[in-house]
Amino acid sequence: MKKRTILLGLAAGVLPTMAQPKVGTVSVLPRVGVALANLPGDKMYIAGGVGDNMTYSARYKAGLMAGVDVDWQFMPNLSATIGAQYVQQGAKYGNNGYKVQVTEGVYKGTGYSDWSTQLHYINVPLMLNAYLGTGFAVKAGVQIGFPISGKMKYTEQQYTMTKDDVKYEKPEHVKYDLNSTLTKVNFAIPVGVSYEFSNVIIDARYNIGLTQFQDIDGFKSSKNSVFTFSVAYRLGL
Repeated sequence: MKKRTILLGLAAGVLPTMAQPKVGTVSVLPRVGVALANLPGDKMYIAGGVGDNMTYSARYKAGLMAGVDVDWQFMPNLSATIGAQYVQQGAKYGNNGYKVQVTEGVYKGTGYSDWSTQLHYINVPLMLNAYLGTGFAVKAGVQIGFPISGKMKYTEQQYTMTKDDVKYEKPEHVKYDLNSTLTKVNFAIPVGVSYEFSNVIIDARYNIGLTQFQDIDGFKSSKNSVFTFSVAYRLGL
């Protein structure tokens, strides 16, 4: 009997921390996490590579994300949030590539590595959160993104090779500013899930890009594809 009383007391102490906020509650949710971003279909080309031109497709790259949301619990199992988040997006490409010229037994080449497109956004998501169980929610909404800056980066290293020796030049870190080409406003559809326990919210989302990330006449660019994984803490107002 004593053991049962202790267990019931523990349950009574834990369950309130797992409940949804009361209807009408407004909360602030600071959050921090990581983003896995890609530009599907984007490619990097090296003209004059050995054998033929070489093409490297975009891959997912990791970055940081941080921000804050305001959450309004307007029904027992429904809430709405609007937020502002800084997110590092873009993509990375194949890590190695080179092109070579051969003249009288001397190979003169250029190696390329660490290719990436670095994009920095302020995203404003408006989400509807539907609670399917205690602390567990599915969510969907719309998102507007504003680019802060963008660069395409890679490392270039020239070398000369003979049958007896290889001489490497100092690597050059190349950056191209993309700011003038970035689409001024990006739209996306975020969908995801979250779980809340003791005011801590673990959140996972996938942002489906609707807008090309670059605005260049006659050129069709890729759309942002971003996964975010974050932890937030609920602060009641």
